[in-house]
Amino acid sequence: MSKPLFDNVGRDMKEYATGLYTTSMRGYGLTALVVGIASLALLGEMPMFGILGVIIAVAVVVVGHYKAKLSVMKLYAYGELVDRVMHIENNLYGSKSNNRKPVSPMPHNESPVKPVLVDLPITDRNPDGTWTCMFCDYKNPVDAKACKKCDAMVRFK
Repeated sequence: MSKPLFDNVGRDMKEYATGLYTTSMRGYGLTALVVGIASLALLGEMPMFGILGVIIAVAVVVVGHYKAKLSVMKLYAYGELVDRVMHIENNLYGSKSNNRKPVSPMPHNESPVKPVLVDLPITDRNPDGTWTCMFCDYKNPVDAKACKKCDAMVRFK
C-alpha cells in the first residue's frame, strides 16, 4: 500500500522548525563570537569601543535567541495543529493506511449530542436491512437510527 500524501506532515513541520531554530542560534552565536573577539582586540587600544562591542555581542545572543524562538514558534504550533487534526480525523473516520476501525465518538455513559447529518459517517445496510456499526461492530436492527450498543449515529448511502 502506498504512503498517503499528507502522512506525518505535522511531524515533519515540527522537525523542520526545531532544525531552523538550531541553525538560527548557530548563526547568532557565530556573529556574537566574531563581534566579541573583535571587541576584546579593541579593549586594549580603545577601551570604550571594546566594552561597547562586548555589550553588543551579548545583546546579539539575547535578541537572537528570542528572535529565533519566535520565528519558529508559529511553524511548530502549526505542525502540532496538523498532527492533532489528523489524529482526530483518523479516530472519527478510521485510517486508510492501517485499515483501522474508527473509535466511538463519545463514551457510553454520556448522552449523545445529535451531530449535523453531513458530518456523520456513511455506512451500508446488509442485504437483510440490518447494519453493522463501524465503531463497535454491533449488528443493529433495521429500524435503528443510532447504534444500540455505543449510540453512534450514522447515515446510509
